Amino acid sequence: MTPLDPLTPDGLRTVPHIWAVSPEMDDLEKLIAPYAAAWTADRKHIEALEKPVDVEAIAEKVHIAYCEQYKRRKGEPYWTNGDYSKLDEATKEYDRVTVHAVLAALRGEEET
Repeated sequence: MTPLDPLTPDGLRTVPHIWAVSPEMDDLEKLIAPYAAAWTADRKHIEALEKPVDVEAIAEKVHIAYCEQYKRRKGEPYWTNGDYSKLDEATKEYDRVTVHAVLAALRGEEET
């Protein structure tokens, strides 16, 4: 068996080694196709993470999720009842920091 090391369109090695059944394999493209599809899907995911995001809108969603979890755990609504605008700026910053940390983790960045 011969190891194949397919290259991506930009020349970077991003696909794990795959093994050909034999050197006479007629349709190598079929063997590589699943890896190429995975690379394309992963690339789109990475590109989506590189786009600018509305941190404030996501922070509001984080607050709403917090309020829902609070209600499930405590059996009563959080005092804002999911209304992000009721929070002061210092409290909203907690949600913004959470959003930045999650985005950094998804991008594979180190936290600072």
